[in-house]
Formats: sequence, C-alpha cells, structure tokens
Amino acid sequence: VIQKGNDAMNYFRTNEPIYLQLINLIKLDIIKGIYPEGSQCPSVRDLAEKYGINPGTVQKSLTLLEEEGLLKAENTSGHFIVLGEENRQKILQETAIRLTKEYLDKMQELGYNDQDIRNQIKTNQKKVSKKNG
Repeated sequence: VIQKGNDAMNYFRTNEPIYLQLINLIKLDIIKGIYPEGSQCPSVRDLAEKYGINPGTVQKSLTLLEEEGLLKAENTSGHFIVLGEENRQKILQETAIRLTKEYLDKMQELGYNDQDIRNQIKTNQKKVSKKNG
C-alpha cells in the first residue's frame, strides 16, 4: 500500500496504476450511492486532496469515466454522475471479477491450489454467514 495524503489515506497498491485504482474507487462510491445518479462528482482538486494524488492523475481518471459514460462534464459546473441500470450492472460485474481475481492471486501466492481455494471459500463462507446471520 502506498501512503498518500493524510495519514489515513492508505488507498493505493503499488502493482496497479493509481488512475485505474481511482476509477475503481469512484465506481464503488457510485454503486454504494455515495454519488447518486445526477449528483455532482467531487472536483479534481477535492479528489486529489482527499487521496493525496496529483490532480493530473485525477483528471485522467475522470476523463476515462466520462468516456465510459459514467460521468458527464458540464463546462463550468464539473462532472455529474450518469449511471443507469446497464452501467450499474456492468460496474457490479467488473467489481466482482476484479475482487475475485485479487483473492485468487493472493491465495495462489500463499501456495493454495484450486481445490484448496474452493475448500477455503466453502469453509469460510459458512463462518462468515454465521457471523452475519
């Protein structure tokens, strides 16, 4: 984890470009409703300050989100959230794939094979379900 900005800002890993990680963070915030449909996305300056990163990196992320159709730029007003059900489902699927890949990569780094991973998922799902149920 790279520590940026304030001491609590431990958002970024070293193995992936920061602009891509920021895109994923913003997408998660959109899905969670932190930035609802039609709301204004925080400014480049605010996001750069929040995450302790270069404003150019933030601008690159916002531009790519705009190209994906998740943000709409208004000339003097900033960026606004354009979600829609199709984009929402797309983000959920992308997030599930990304998180699954991260989990599988970490488990393989620890030496687990495919069967061990399946067993861990089955065992731990029961434990987690009991705690949350």
